[in-house]
Amino acid sequence: MRSEKSLLIFLGTVPAGLSIFARLSTFGFFYLIGMITALFFGILHLIFLNDLQRYFNPSRSTHRLMAWVGVLSFPLIFLFQFDLEEYKDSFYVYEFITGAHKSNFEFYAFYIAIFSALVYLVNLIFWKIKFKRA
Repeated sequence: MRSEKSLLIFLGTVPAGLSIFARLSTFGFFYLIGMITALFFGILHLIFLNDLQRYFNPSRSTHRLMAWVGVLSFPLIFLFQFDLEEYKDSFYVYEFITGAHKSNFEFYAFYIAIFSALVYLVNLIFWKIKFKRA
């Protein structure tokens, strides 16, 4: 069971760092908004990972579900954010990474980012409430 905690910490750290780096590497018109969201969600994610390291109990299914939801929803917040360039139309971070300028997700990408952020925040709130009671 120790390996699941290590896997969660790894998946909570490496993809999170890469997605924040990808968001900040776009340097579009909304760079400041990207920095603010990276700082806000980054601090929240560090708090989440710290609690995960301390209190994660793999024998409890709610701990496992909440930990996986938090770890997997965090990168989606940044990969589906959009930005603008001076000479091109808007683009999304995942398009910037892959080089595809038009993709099938374009209509849904903004909603995926907003939904992921809401899921992450609600999950974090329930995570903190659960440990306040414990």
